[in-house]
Amino acid sequence: MISYDESVGVVKIPMTEESFAKGSHMTGTTYGEGPWFYKRNGLYYMVYAAFGEGKKDEHLAYSTSTSPTGPWVYGGVLMTEEGGVFTNHPGIADFKGHSYLFYHTGELPGGSLFHRSVCVAEFTYNEDGSIDTIAKCDGVKGIE
Repeated sequence: MISYDESVGVVKIPMTEESFAKGSHMTGTTYGEGPWFYKRNGLYYMVYAAFGEGKKDEHLAYSTSTSPTGPWVYGGVLMTEEGGVFTNHPGIADFKGHSYLFYHTGELPGGSLFHRSVCVAEFTYNEDGSIDTIAKCDGVKGIE
């Protein structure tokens, strides 16, 4: 992004439990950092690194809206924190009719906080645009 609509300006998104669910003490919600923002079939998605209550590692979560400026509605856990790393950031892309979640993992030998690898997991959207929790990849897979 290199510009923004000056008539709209910069919009501050309220950190409410309705928008991002109850979470860590840092924000009071699950929202942590690293949002990935996109639009699909008239619905705006914000996928992000999230902190659950009492959790050390990040999981991935998402919220949706019918407008890019909100209000946002918490959609759920996109990927759990098991086997992850403290910093995990999502990205979603569609390619040849399939949807893919890209994310960090520390599961390769020597993996840790700042020695992360990128993984990709294919997923599908539900009819209503919601996304079920996505399983972590279990090895290297090609995209054809």
